[in-house]
Amino acid sequence: MALALRRRLLLPLLLAVLVASCRADDPPGDAYNTSICQAQSFTCGKVEIKYPFYLADVMGDVRGNRNSYCGYPGLAIDCDDGKDPTLRLEDRDYNVTDINYSSRTISLADPDILEDESCPRVDHNVTVPSAVWLNYTEYTVHYLLFFANCLAPTLRVPNHPEINPINCTSTGGEGGYSFVIPLKTPHDALLPPVCRQVFLVPVVQSGPFQIDAQWSTIGYRNSLTQGFQLEWELSRRSDNCTKCEAAANDGRCAYSAGEEFVGCLCSNGRVTDQECPRG
Repeated sequence: MALALRRRLLLPLLLAVLVASCRADDPPGDAYNTSICQAQSFTCGKVEIKYPFYLADVMGDVRGNRNSYCGYPGLAIDCDDGKDPTLRLEDRDYNVTDINYSSRTISLADPDILEDESCPRVDHNVTVPSAVWLNYTEYTVHYLLFFANCLAPTLRVPNHPEINPINCTSTGGEGGYSFVIPLKTPHDALLPPVCRQVFLVPVVQSGPFQIDAQWSTIGYRNSLTQGFQLEWELSRRSDNCTKCEAAANDGRCAYSAGEEFVGCLCSNGRVTDQECPRG
C-alpha cells in the first residue's frame, strides 16, 4: 500500500521534470511553416536559385504577417514549370541568365530583345524600384541611349560624329528612324527635335564601345543582347537581419509584403527576433 502511494506521488514529479526539460530545450520564438524556406538550392532553367532569392509563389504567415517570405525584398523569382527564371522590375519581367552568389550579382536580359536578336529594338527604360534590394554594379555597367521614331535619316549629337540609324528600322515611314548612342554614365539627354522618344538601357561592358561602320548593325546588338547586371545590397539589412544571418546561427531573414523585417527563421521551425539558438 505504501509502495503504491509512493508511486502515485512520484508520477506527477516525473511529469513535471519532463515538461521542464522539454521547455528548456525548446528554443524561444514563434513557429512558422519551414516550407517557405528552401532547405537546399535548386535549378530553374540553368540557374541555381537559393537564399536570399525566393520563389514568388512561396509565402507564408510569419508572426501574423501574411504573405511573408524567406529572402530579401524584390528578389522574388518566378519559375513556372521549370522554365527560364524571371525577375520583375516595375511592371516588366526580365529573364535571369545567371546568379553569382560570390560576387552577389544577378544578370538579367529583356525577353523582348532576346526574341529578336537580328534587330533588337528598345521601347522602354529599365527602372529598378527603390523597394528592390538591387542596384547597378559599379564597374561593369554602361548605357545605350536609344532615340526612336526620328524623322531624319541622320542625327548629330554632341561629342559624337554623325551616326547612322539602325539599319533594320531605317524605313523612314510612320515608325521613323532609330539611333543608338553609347554612354559611360547615365544623364538626362536632350531629345533631338526630329525624334519623338528616347530610352536609356544598361548593358554589361568591360571595355570601350567600338563605334565603327558596323555599330548600327552588329555592334549595338552584341552589347544589347548581353543584358545587364545588378547586385544585391547587404548594406540595406537591419541589425537584426545581419545577426540572424551570422554563420554561427544559420538563420534566414523573413520580410513582410511591406518590405519590413518580421523575424529570423531558424531551421528548427522557430522564429526569433534576431538570431537562432546555437546547436
